[in-house]
Amino acid sequence: MEYMKTNKIVIGNWKMNKSIRESAACAKELLDARYDLTSVKSTDIVLTPSFLALNEVKKVCAGRNGISLGAQDVYWGTGNYCGAVSAKMLSEVCSYAFAGHSERRMHFNDTDEIVNRKVKACIEAGITPIFCIGEDEEANNAGKTKEVIRRQIESGLAGVRPCEMVVLYEPVWALGTGRTPCTEDTEEIMRFVREILHELFGAGAGRGIRAVYAGSVRPENAAAYARLPHVDGVAVGTASLSAEKLAAIIHAVDRAV
Repeated sequence: MEYMKTNKIVIGNWKMNKSIRESAACAKELLDARYDLTSVKSTDIVLTPSFLALNEVKKVCAGRNGISLGAQDVYWGTGNYCGAVSAKMLSEVCSYAFAGHSERRMHFNDTDEIVNRKVKACIEAGITPIFCIGEDEEANNAGKTKEVIRRQIESGLAGVRPCEMVVLYEPVWALGTGRTPCTEDTEEIMRFVREILHELFGAGAGRGIRAVYAGSVRPENAAAYARLPHVDGVAVGTASLSAEKLAAIIHAVDRAV
């Protein structure tokens, strides 16, 4: 079965930065007429506030086509797991969920096997997984970027059938540093990601899975990444905390050809 790629995508990841009230206010500001998001025609927008703020942000965005909510993490099980939030629970409020974000891998010991369980849980619950991959500075300096990415994809997607999915590549060494790989290097890695997806799922399904870039994305560089042949959009961290900057990125990606 082929999954045909349609719109580009911009993911705003607020991480642990806004209260419930602040999250709702930021979403409301983003939708203000001065940012003209109604003119965005070819780009899907995904906002990922904290678990606590999801429902309030959903209320703000209700009825706005092209804007969806995502969760910053997900748990694969159900039942007596104190503090965890299952994919089934999230499916009532979210269309997307991160699985294997670099910060979860670094600080919460998410292994490739755990990420694989999260991806499968999302799919079973009807949530589009945002499957995250990327190399740290040590691997990058050692020339092992492609080795790490292949391992993460093959392990993280083991036993997964072709489906609607976002594969997010983030060079971990770019996190919060303001440093970014040049567009030529990014395109080479994204092409490599696509090749592995073709190997796993076939060319048709691989083309239908959206691959996005993350890592110090700003209004000034968003279009350059979005124009790359194998990039279907961007994920935004710090810059997404500003409605003005996030709106500028959305418009930049939407205009990128």
